[in-house]
Amino acid sequence: MQTLTDLDAGDWLLTTASGSTHRISVRPGGISTVTRLPRQAPQVTERDLIADLRRDGETLPLVGIHKLTVGEDGAFFLRVRTDCVTLRQTTTVISIQPLEPLDRS
Repeated sequence: MQTLTDLDAGDWLLTTASGSTHRISVRPGGISTVTRLPRQAPQVTERDLIADLRRDGETLPLVGIHKLTVGEDGAFFLRVRTDCVTLRQTTTVISIQPLEPLDRS
């Protein structure tokens, strides 16, 4: 997949140039979520700087996708806190792959 939008129902693995991955579950008309896992490998260049972000590893509500296209920096809106929406930006998107759905029972 080249571009992921709010209408692309399913579970997706987004990988960025920094090596971080995001598990994104898109549920149009429902509750979409995102979980960020930072890269565990050492930094290669300054552009590859690995930032620890608030609530890494936690599944957070995804409010909307601004831009997630392979070959471009990514951006989406999520709820890190209950009182506001956060714009989270990524390094260049390397791939967007479909995943098996999460078991939410």
